[in-house]
Formats: sequence, structure tokens, C-alpha cells
Amino acid sequence: MARSTKRVCRDCGFFLPLAGSLGAMFGVCGNELSADGHVVDRQYGCGAHSDTTAPAGGSTPIYEPYDDGVLDIIEKPAES
Repeated sequence: MARSTKRVCRDCGFFLPLAGSLGAMFGVCGNELSADGHVVDRQYGCGAHSDTTAPAGGSTPIYEPYDDGVLDIIEKPAES
């Protein structure tokens, strides 16, 4: 069951309502930090609200990211 929190799912940017009549009360959280596949009530919270701050240092790499958008172009010598 969803964890009760002050931030409710109906106000969250990650809340995906279910199709049909169930969508009026239930949905799924699409946040990558939440548990996958959990159905939540619009009035409760899953703990991964879009206003929740990310944990410190969780996604920052220690090294510089590799930039594969920059390519070295080497001219091919003319064939004789």
C-alpha cells in the first residue's frame, strides 16, 4: 500500500491515471525513483512526488562524462 505523505499523488507530475473508471481514483507512479508497477490512490502518496528532492550524490559521476558528440575528422590520403 502507498505510504501516506503530505504530498498527494493527484498533484504529482509523475502520476499516470489508469484507463477507464479506475482512473478516477487510482494511477501508477512513473518516477524512476519509485517502486515499479505500484498502483497508488490519488489521495495518498508513494513517497516519490515530483517535488521530492533527489538524494545527494546519487546520480553525479565522479569522473567527467565522455562526450561522444565530438568527432575527430581525419582526411583520407588521396589514392594514387
